[in-house]
Amino acid sequence: MDTPTSSSATLNTPTAAPQPILGTPEAARTKSPRAELSPEETPTTSRATRITPPSSSAARRKRVSRAKPYIPSNPEQYVEFLQDMMRTSSPRKQQALRKLNLSLVVMAKQAKLNDELQKIVSKQVKARGNKKLATSLQQLKRDRLKRLACKTLGLNRKVLNPKNGTPGPKPRDEQSISMVQDFYECVAQPVPSKKHVSKKSGKPKMILSRPIKQVYEQFKKVYPDFECSTSWFFSMRPQHVKSFKTAKYRGCLCEYCDNIKLKLNTLDRQLQVAGLNDLRVRDHIKAVKMTMCEKEGEFNKMECINRKCDKCGERLLQEHLAAVPENLRNQQVTWRKWDYVTVFNRKTGKDARRKSLTTKLGSLDKLIKELVDEVKPHAAHLFHWRWQAVQFNSIKKELPQNWVLSVWDFGENFTCFYQDEAQSVYWGRNQASLHPVVTYYRCKECDEQVTESVVFISSDLKHDHHHIKQYMDLIHTHMVQKRQIPVQQMIRFSDGCAGQYKSYGPLADIAYGVSDYGYRVNHNYYGSRHGKGASDGESAVVKSHASRAIKAGTAIISNARDFYDHCVENLSREPEAGADCLHFRRSFYYLDDEDIVRGRERTDVKTFEGTRSMHSIIGGNENDPTSLMSRTLSCFCPACKAGDEAECGNSAYVDRWSHYELKKREKKKAGGNQEMDNVEEDQSDGDEKDQLDSDEEDESDSEEEEYQSDSEEEDQSGSEEEDQLGSEEEDQSGSEEGGEEELASVGEDGDLTTRGDVLDGDLTCASRFSPDDFVAVRLVSRKKKHMYIAKIVNIDNDVLVRFLQLVSPSSSLYTWSKEIPSWQSSNDILMKLTPPELQQGRGIKYKFLKAELARCSSLL
Repeated sequence: MDTPTSSSATLNTPTAAPQPILGTPEAARTKSPRAELSPEETPTTSRATRITPPSSSAARRKRVSRAKPYIPSNPEQYVEFLQDMMRTSSPRKQQALRKLNLSLVVMAKQAKLNDELQKIVSKQVKARGNKKLATSLQQLKRDRLKRLACKTLGLNRKVLNPKNGTPGPKPRDEQSISMVQDFYECVAQPVPSKKHVSKKSGKPKMILSRPIKQVYEQFKKVYPDFECSTSWFFSMRPQHVKSFKTAKYRGCLCEYCDNIKLKLNTLDRQLQVAGLNDLRVRDHIKAVKMTMCEKEGEFNKMECINRKCDKCGERLLQEHLAAVPENLRNQQVTWRKWDYVTVFNRKTGKDARRKSLTTKLGSLDKLIKELVDEVKPHAAHLFHWRWQAVQFNSIKKELPQNWVLSVWDFGENFTCFYQDEAQSVYWGRNQASLHPVVTYYRCKECDEQVTESVVFISSDLKHDHHHIKQYMDLIHTHMVQKRQIPVQQMIRFSDGCAGQYKSYGPLADIAYGVSDYGYRVNHNYYGSRHGKGASDGESAVVKSHASRAIKAGTAIISNARDFYDHCVENLSREPEAGADCLHFRRSFYYLDDEDIVRGRERTDVKTFEGTRSMHSIIGGNENDPTSLMSRTLSCFCPACKAGDEAECGNSAYVDRWSHYELKKREKKKAGGNQEMDNVEEDQSDGDEKDQLDSDEEDESDSEEEEYQSDSEEEDQSGSEEEDQLGSEEEDQSGSEEGGEEELASVGEDGDLTTRGDVLDGDLTCASRFSPDDFVAVRLVSRKKKHMYIAKIVNIDNDVLVRFLQLVSPSSSLYTWSKEIPSWQSSNDILMKLTPPELQQGRGIKYKFLKAELARCSSLL
């Protein structure tokens, strides 16, 4: 019998204890040696807070290799062994297993879930095909779970390859894709900015005027038989056509539409705060829709548009907002409005009117009343915009053979600059006038539509209707001689700028279309303030390419001629030799200052009544070449294209042609005190002189014309002010020469002297002068005699002259005056001047000889 001491020593010896076999119940019940540590040896960190560092991959491999000999190799026994291990594990170990989804309950649920997923996937494969399944499981491929997913679901890995399996829907043909993309471009507006031009495709960015979902609904109305899903329609949007919300900068907006939007924003914000969301109107289109009857077709009835319907009107909007509480109506609010403000022009020293975004203050009731008043004519405004756009798309889509459709608009002047530029050059940069004309006609080879951009570049910076006449002559020569197209009719679309397209001058040129070109010219106008078209996009493309070339150092463009040469070399697109079939072309033409002929007598006609309400004008025929016919709206239905006005398919909206005869103005002679006062007044109001007659006579037209008056400000963004910019260098030169500031108005006292020592009075006027001569003219006011510099335009018994004026009071340079050329008596011509020297810099500025100017002043 062993003694207690020997027995205790034997039990406390670690080597004496037998080692249990790993994996047996005895091993599971054996306490860890850590549990036999004394309290002094126990770590201070508790089990609940102790963090076990993760094992390395090498340590894990060693543990597996050591335990593998003791694990059963039979599969059934192997599974039983694992189940026993998990069942008899400690609570903390079971919790760690549940985190890895390795508990018995979780594994059973996972197995059942896998079985159900396999059934669902097998059904999906049979019903929808492998391509649909692959599309819905793309996330698994991105997470690199493709192999595990296929193994879990019992699928072949090739199933997740979209190229395999059953094919999806058939691809669309090119004609369908082209139709959808053309529709996108029709409902979008180009951005006339060189910053928004794609560098890859060279196309100008276009912005959708409404949400893309509404564009899809409009497409389904236009093409009801064409089947396509919304997702496919959205995917066919061209890259250069952007959604409305992506536009960071939106310029050239319609102030009539925007003013209503600004009021609605303030009104909706107040109603939302008050909890009256049912009374919110959202936008200006919905506001107009609320005041009109339901549409029976694409457009509302004309009696509803003209506010002559007894069932609808602006009163419906007023009744809708009648539920606004009285205390809310009396609340003071602020809103924004585009309005004219008077500002001081430092260059001219006079006050000028400018359009600016102003802040208005008043009660909410006042805002509602102004909103209702503005919505009343807004229905006709929106209708004219949509109707003219629809007619343009109609004639563009079904353009007859030998007809030419063209879009006209001046672009903002291109300012020449240098990449490495001296400091003083900034104040004397040259500019170039830019006017693209985008034409459409049928190809002679394949009868497909050809789009050709004819870009006119000129050093003359005055954007007037004389430019348009020269451009029309070149377009005619280009189409007839270069393209060999026997043009039967020219259809033009443009905005309603009075100084360029819509006044007595350009209308007279349209009337002479048959006598000038042999065919009638039909000029149409977009809706007021909605005249942006393809021409604006072309101007952006041309200026963007030139600017990038200058910044890259590959081009030096210092004047209009260099700008033209660069465009011809890099942007021209002509068909290759032997291949006449090219469906997009681009050509360039250059015009100098002397190429623009002004002072043409045939354009000096009386103003037509109701000019601002006209949207379609056509010249006279062969029997009556000096007449015009006009319509309130354009129409290109089959009957109207055939010339059968009585069978017009849009007679419910379009009125009949009205006939006008050209009537000559009486010649104006600037002799006497009244004439002199008119000259001084014209020079002081030069910025507002261009087409006063057409604006004054049309104020008595219908209410809807208030949206179409004075559209000259719409497109002359870079012309009038840029023509007269005085540079710092010119002011310095004027101050150095000094003493001649009053040369345009000298000889205030003294009697009239004879001119026998200068011009022989016995000679006829035609023998002494010729057109384009610069002369000094004497004009007499009530108490003074003045000397003015002018250029002869035409000679009859009297002389038609165009006056010049000083650039600034401190300068001795002359530039063109804004007044209309007038007839002067030959006795008022003091002397013929030496041709002046044309100065460099912005605008056209002439410098005359000092001695001649002093001599002219002595002849007064």
